[in-house]
Amino acid sequence: MSTKIKKFSAYIIPFGIIKKLTFLHQGKMIRTNSLLLGNIYKVRALPTIIFTDRLGKRVLTVPGYMKPILLNAILDYVLKNKWKTQGIKKFLIDRGLITKD
Repeated sequence: MSTKIKKFSAYIIPFGIIKKLTFLHQGKMIRTNSLLLGNIYKVRALPTIIFTDRLGKRVLTVPGYMKPILLNAILDYVLKNKWKTQGIKKFLIDRGLITKD
């Protein structure tokens, strides 16, 4: 999993304090603050992992803690661009990581 993680950029957004940020969103650099950025991405739980494409457009949001095996599968989903053709739920069901409801 560590090789996969190296292909991502991580940003820690401090929601407990208001901090000014410049951030790529929808292909444009925007100036905002940590509180507004949380609202843009609809962060409701911590931790929240937001995966974006190269233009900063959100492709997947994962709220809350997840087990390493699930995180590894989600990294595969994003790295292999499966999000372009398949929903995350079906992807995880096909891998046997979750069951159908």
